Amino acid sequence: MAFNEKYVTVTGGGLHDGSSEANAWTFDEAWSNYSAGDRLNIKAGTYALTQIMNPWTNGTVTAPVSLRGYKTTIGDLDDRPSSQWVDGTDVPLIQTTNSSYYIYYTAQFSIIENISFEATVARPAIYVRSAALYKRCRFVSVSTIGVNPVVDLGSNYPKFVDCYFEGSGSGYQSAKSVMFSGCVFENFYEIQSNGFFGAFDCVFKNFTNAGVKYNANNGAFQIRGCTFYNIANDAISVTAATTPSSSYGIIQVENNIFHTISGDALKNYSSGHMQLFAKNNLFYNVTGSNFANDGFGMSRDEQNDSTNPFVDAAGGDFSLVSGSNGYNSAAPKPFEVFDVNSNRDIGAVQHQDPAYVAPPDASASTKVFPFRSWVEGDFQQEGADADEFVEKHELQALPVFEFSIGTGADRDYNSLTAFFAAFDNTLVNVPNSKVVVTCYNDTGADQWIAETSPLTISCPTNCLEFVLTVDDDSWHKGDHSKGVALKFAATQTTSVLSVGAMNNSKLLVERLVVDANAQIGGDTYVPAVVSISLGASTGYVPVPANVFKNLIIRGGDGTASGARALRGFSGGSRPALLDGCIVENIVCNGSSNSAVSVGIVAYFRSTVKNCTVNNVDFTNTTGTNVGISGPTDGLYGFVNECISTNVNGDCFGASLANTSNLVADDATGTIQSTAAGEFVDAANSDYKLKGTASAAGIVAATNAKVTDITGKLRKAGVAQDAGAFNNVAGYDDSPVFPPDQPTDPIIHPLRSN
Repeated sequence: MAFNEKYVTVTGGGLHDGSSEANAWTFDEAWSNYSAGDRLNIKAGTYALTQIMNPWTNGTVTAPVSLRGYKTTIGDLDDRPSSQWVDGTDVPLIQTTNSSYYIYYTAQFSIIENISFEATVARPAIYVRSAALYKRCRFVSVSTIGVNPVVDLGSNYPKFVDCYFEGSGSGYQSAKSVMFSGCVFENFYEIQSNGFFGAFDCVFKNFTNAGVKYNANNGAFQIRGCTFYNIANDAISVTAATTPSSSYGIIQVENNIFHTISGDALKNYSSGHMQLFAKNNLFYNVTGSNFANDGFGMSRDEQNDSTNPFVDAAGGDFSLVSGSNGYNSAAPKPFEVFDVNSNRDIGAVQHQDPAYVAPPDASASTKVFPFRSWVEGDFQQEGADADEFVEKHELQALPVFEFSIGTGADRDYNSLTAFFAAFDNTLVNVPNSKVVVTCYNDTGADQWIAETSPLTISCPTNCLEFVLTVDDDSWHKGDHSKGVALKFAATQTTSVLSVGAMNNSKLLVERLVVDANAQIGGDTYVPAVVSISLGASTGYVPVPANVFKNLIIRGGDGTASGARALRGFSGGSRPALLDGCIVENIVCNGSSNSAVSVGIVAYFRSTVKNCTVNNVDFTNTTGTNVGISGPTDGLYGFVNECISTNVNGDCFGASLANTSNLVADDATGTIQSTAAGEFVDAANSDYKLKGTASAAGIVAATNAKVTDITGKLRKAGVAQDAGAFNNVAGYDDSPVFPPDQPTDPIIHPLRSN
């Protein structure tokens, strides 16, 4: 997507047509003359408002509107921290100096970057009335504004990323249906949450009353990885919901620091709530209680520091000292895979690991890391041997139990059903163990039918990590007719693959074919082909994400009257990551008006990435079809780089949020295409992309070492394709170094059958 670059300066210039800095618009001229698809590059300077600014032109999905500040050349502030800016000198400063003049921003599909908004009178710096994205912006009040907020927010789900908010000590911030990420709030009276509210990796400091007040009647509430410092009353205060529902009263407070709190850190009323929890928070110098009224009683895992955990709070450095209990102890984000958070701290500011220094005998181009990713950097810097490293750092190895599944004589079990029947603390007899179950195709046929009855994964308490995978020589690698399959042989009314109580275990399921064989049906609520839940657990307990990678999920057919849904993937009440998968032929033939057919449901903050969905169909015209739909629990999922085609409804559900690089064959998609235009042979389930596919090359180049559904690396520095397959030209066939070999002690149990 290319913007039409337009220029804005304090005085304008030349032809005043916005075509260049020499012919720039004034701010008033730009406001009256821009079009959808324009990016208004606003040069540093002070812009005092001379009228009410209410934009009359909206952007569109494919031609948004952008306001972007710059200092000397356009783009020069795009990667510069806003803490280094001087308002008016480094960045454009838009001032409200007269209470009759203000910005009332209503333009849809907008991106606002690198701009400071300042109120010098008793009025907000800006009225936000659209679902715009604000990045690296500053919102400041330099007057005593009483009851007026610094930013007046409507209920339109705007997003603020890496922004700075500063009050005058007596003002408040009303937060309606909004998400903040990486933001700083300073010198406020309090923040009032009057709608869906999310704050991630934010800092709240120097508040003269409460930190954040939340009314549980008004929407889901999530504060994660944030830092609260010097709050003169309660840091987070919750008012009970009088009419709680699945969308309201959902409260998550996780991985936060509460430092120098004059009231209670978490003040909650225990009655009238739905699905409420707090977990893995760090407390220091809290005058009141960590958990007042004890409504946050679910799996808290709280940490307390006896000494100041910050490096330099007075100087604004909120990173943790290494002796803090919050150092290296943040729980993984729900949609992240194993060990990605192994060096993250509780709170908004993360410590910096030492730079890598090669040992004396290592070449400049080769870095050898003999241990797993959670090993600290000291070993590589010092060139110590393994024994010395273990002695210095008291490394506790994770015992690994390996099992094989197949029909060969040397396999541990001849079916997954037999394995799970024996899978308990007796079989895995060391606490905090990792269990790896590898399936083999020993039949010589194109596809081994592994199971003929429903399969449920549940982990005993000894199991900390569980991996269900397929041997390198036995998995499908994107070919729907090959590999190891979980498949029904007769009519069933339950899911092919279900995930039950996991006891907080990490879960990875990869490389399988999960095939309902067009047989699921006969129940009022038809289950998903793959169904995930917490089993006997209750509430939204923060647990590691279920990870499903490189799966082929297909073949559902809900046949009964009253059949509600058939989902290729459902997140249940535990977050999940679905990565590089194919979902196909999800069909519901039920006759009830409520019947729907859904390919993927991104429930409960789940992430769907690089997936391909094709052929979602409900034959009754009163039904609903969705390729990838959003959550119904108020906590949005993440859908990125996905393809959805041949859906008799919406390729992407209207409730989706946090999306990027989507390809569809209906108007809901960002890029228009057809199944025939995207795939080599969709009718025969060949979902490799054509060279002319609109999904090709739309994902920005990255250095991440990730694979597509064939198991090949996506080449670093090359634009990637959406969907499960990547272009051959984008493959990196070089070996991955170091080999992904576990260094933990591996326990090979006795053969069972």
